[in-house]
Amino acid sequence: MPYRTVPDARALVDAAWDALDPAPSPSHSQCATLVRAMCRMFLIHGRMHFPRGYVQALQERMSGAGIAVPHSHSIRWYRSALQENPDRFARTPGVDRSALEAIELRYLG
Repeated sequence: MPYRTVPDARALVDAAWDALDPAPSPSHSQCATLVRAMCRMFLIHGRMHFPRGYVQALQERMSGAGIAVPHSHSIRWYRSALQENPDRFARTPGVDRSALEAIELRYLG
């Protein structure tokens, strides 16, 4: 299913968020939560260019889980940093290393 619209962004974030194990919680850092969710979003979507609305959808899911909500600029920065240098997040707790490798192959390979 191609994800292109704001409702699609919500569906993508929801699918990625619900697939995270363990589920995101306030005990996880913002970095770990965002990187884990974006890696899962990449695996579902196949690219790092997420549909319009993904930032707000992530903020809403983080807020709903009781996690401190980062500013939209921070979320966009993490997306760019993840695409440009996925290895930077290799030590992030709970990150899917195979997703990092797939991102690296897609964008840097």
